[in-house]
Amino acid sequence: MAIDYSDSDDGSRYRLSNWRTSATIPSVGRTLPSLATLPGFLRLAIAFAVIPLLVDGLVPQLEMAAFGGNIPIRINFYAFAGLLVLWGLIREKFYSSALSAPALSLTLFLVVDAIYLIANVGVSAGEILRASLAAFAILLFASVALSLRIGISEKLIVRLILLMLLANFVVQVMQFETNTPILSEQSKDQNWRVDSDKYIDGTQRAFGLFSNGLDAGVFCAFTGALGAAYCRKRSRVPAGVAIMAISAFGCYATFTRVTLIALIAAWVSVFLLKPRFRKSPIRLLPLIWGGVAVLLLGIAVIYPSLGNGLDNSTSTLVRLHAWYVSFQRFSASSLSEKLLGSGTASGLHVRPGQDLTRYLPFSIDNLLISQSLYFGLMALIPSLFFIWKAWRFLLSRAINDGSPFEIAAAGFGSTIFLLGMYNNGSSVWTSIVLISALCVRAPESARIPNTIPSYSLDSQISKVCPARE
Repeated sequence: MAIDYSDSDDGSRYRLSNWRTSATIPSVGRTLPSLATLPGFLRLAIAFAVIPLLVDGLVPQLEMAAFGGNIPIRINFYAFAGLLVLWGLIREKFYSSALSAPALSLTLFLVVDAIYLIANVGVSAGEILRASLAAFAILLFASVALSLRIGISEKLIVRLILLMLLANFVVQVMQFETNTPILSEQSKDQNWRVDSDKYIDGTQRAFGLFSNGLDAGVFCAFTGALGAAYCRKRSRVPAGVAIMAISAFGCYATFTRVTLIALIAAWVSVFLLKPRFRKSPIRLLPLIWGGVAVLLLGIAVIYPSLGNGLDNSTSTLVRLHAWYVSFQRFSASSLSEKLLGSGTASGLHVRPGQDLTRYLPFSIDNLLISQSLYFGLMALIPSLFFIWKAWRFLLSRAINDGSPFEIAAAGFGSTIFLLGMYNNGSSVWTSIVLISALCVRAPESARIPNTIPSYSLDSQISKVCPARE
């Protein structure tokens, strides 16, 4: 009689010899090591592959250190998408999720946008693909990952993130102390480079292992939330305080005020995400922090400061002027362009060979304005709906006595509109949503233990010839 085996989370059963499930036949009566199965190996591969999406300068810096930028190695959207497709092929089962409908509606609007921009504005298909990947790919991956219920190890992910935090901290300290980049800021093929590496007074921003100081600071805002989540349990307070201190320095060393504000907001959110506050309006935290961002803008306009430190409001006033020009461009566009986009992009960091159809000679630095200009209002509405549902997903995982990672993800996730008020969007925020989705496992009722029933010859003989009294 053939023995069935599966370590599947979704309840599907495979034969022992099925290549999708088992790389080798395990010994009878023993638990199969997780890495000896194809799903186990894929979980590990996905866990490591998501880190370069979170820390976007990691692989380019390693490649430049090893090969001087002559042999470009990129772990990007396509490689990660390939792993998700492979997982879907071996599992053959999908679950409905709260992110499925927002992802589908956003995808449909993007398809309509692409057709319009190519046919009526003259934007190339390649340019639209790059813009769509940069803006929405990671969130769409999160929806797919949540439907696949991959269940990667949360402990492994946290350890990898803390390892990245320490490595990033070492680089940031060196950059801060020496006021020099330390690392390469551009590859020889010019396909990767560090943006906005200097503060307004010429001071070196500590961009660490990222492609810009902003994302380095946003990453530290998340790890700061993780440290605060550890502090909710008394035995973990020392580790939590250390993580919070390192993260606070990381935010400061980038000279990006919004990340310091986001760090404080994330700390507050972490301590509000408790079951006893379930009936309080904590689900509105993103709107509250977005309102704080607007309030701070008003203060900067009413009480401008031209100091030499982080109190200097010059960059804020420059942003306000850029938003005014962007709004004028949007107002002057046709109704169809307002609804379906004009393909106008932020042009401060245009790289050679991109040949954007339309761009403004500055960074727009506002999530709502940048998406409205490029993709139009018909894409902005489903993208905001997607962001809101992603926040509710993070909140639901954190509120019921969630793990420190889940609590940190929701606390940090509540800052999305605060971060988006001053920037076009950060891949760190969307990567945290993706990682949270990757950690979700299938329901308990759908799981099959990763074991093979033991076979004992003595037990079989006793069934045929029971012992006599």
